[in-house]
Amino acid sequence: MRGITMTGERPLLAPEDLAQLLVGIFVDLMLREQMDGRDVTELAATTILGTLRAFVVRQEQTDTP
Repeated sequence: MRGITMTGERPLLAPEDLAQLLVGIFVDLMLREQMDGRDVTELAATTILGTLRAFVVRQEQTDTP
């Protein structure tokens, strides 16, 4: 998380919760790939990065006046 804070970003969830969410998404996608027999590489990248961006925000976005 040090890299995130150095860029002025902070997670909206506790780091452990965010990690658990991302691992859960990854496992779900890998199971889908195995069961359906189709490549989910692009879907995985979009979903994981989109989820990460949804729960990590710039510090100034969380400051309230």
